[in-house]
Amino acid sequence: MRSAPALALALAACTAAACGDPPAAEDCTLGGFADGETTVREAPLGPFVRAAQITLPASALGTTHALVFAEVAGACGEPAATGRSLALLFCEPPTERTYIAVARSQFRCPGDNVLAIVEDGGGVDVTTGAGGTIRIAQAGACAIGTYSATFGGDVIEGAFDAAVCDAP
Repeated sequence: MRSAPALALALAACTAAACGDPPAAEDCTLGGFADGETTVREAPLGPFVRAAQITLPASALGTTHALVFAEVAGACGEPAATGRSLALLFCEPPTERTYIAVARSQFRCPGDNVLAIVEDGGGVDVTTGAGGTIRIAQAGACAIGTYSATFGGDVIEGAFDAAVCDAP
């Protein structure tokens, strides 16, 4: 598993060298990688053991894509039955840029903001974020970047790589 400083160094070197082709799924850490750990609503969130990039069915929000960081192991794209997850919701597949995370009341599709949600096992929403940033350094079959999400007075931040998976 990559450490956050090693991943940040690899991202900086790759960005400085203009890496060329977008990363392939095999460029991702097996099962994905996301670091970060905090307490949200008086319960721990993280450490994460896998990260995935999934396409979701249309919803009331219109959201169709998510980066999901889960505390428990499982197949790529499989919802965690236990533990907590951090889901970063996008209207379109993530591209190389910096996104602003907004509160649920400000999140609309189509749009270019992100909504951060903490979920309990089985995908039950616990709380939504109030702000933050998500930087996608490389997009494609393997999204690589950094994130920071604020939930009231609680903040979680870290680095990630997440392969595209089929949502069950």
